[in-house]
Amino acid sequence: MKKLVIILGSILLFLFASIILLENWVETKFVNTLNTNPNRKYDLNFDNLSVSILKGKIELNQLQITPLSVDSIPTIIAGSVERANLEGIGFISFLRNKEISIEILEFLNPEFTLTRTDFQKDQVESTRPFQTLFRDIISRGEIKNFSLSGGKPSYLNKMIVSKE
Repeated sequence: MKKLVIILGSILLFLFASIILLENWVETKFVNTLNTNPNRKYDLNFDNLSVSILKGKIELNQLQITPLSVDSIPTIIAGSVERANLEGIGFISFLRNKEISIEILEFLNPEFTLTRTDFQKDQVESTRPFQTLFRDIISRGEIKNFSLSGGKPSYLNKMIVSKE
């Protein structure tokens, strides 16, 4: 009976240690692959990252969304998100290759600032920056559902004065 308890305890300890090591490895791999796409238009940076293998979840706190180039585009979007929840993650596929599969991506209390440096009159054109931003975010993996909760937008018109 004593041997059985020791064996079961050893197995549980091994599983617990394996989960902790795997979570640390996933965290490192996630950080190292988040902003690696050379064609991306935005960098995603965060203050804190939490990984739960058992729940299939990654949580990012104080996510900052920063445009990479602001000189050549007519409309600039920058933003922050209080918390981003990535749920239903396929960790096996993420560990095999760099693409992540996410069932739900949820932004809690996002704040976006749209700065226009040109003044387009077409309403369809004015929504393109947000389409570009969200396309850039969801192109980093397979995301089945995306939601925004709370938050606020800001809109700025910026006059460009040419120096001649």
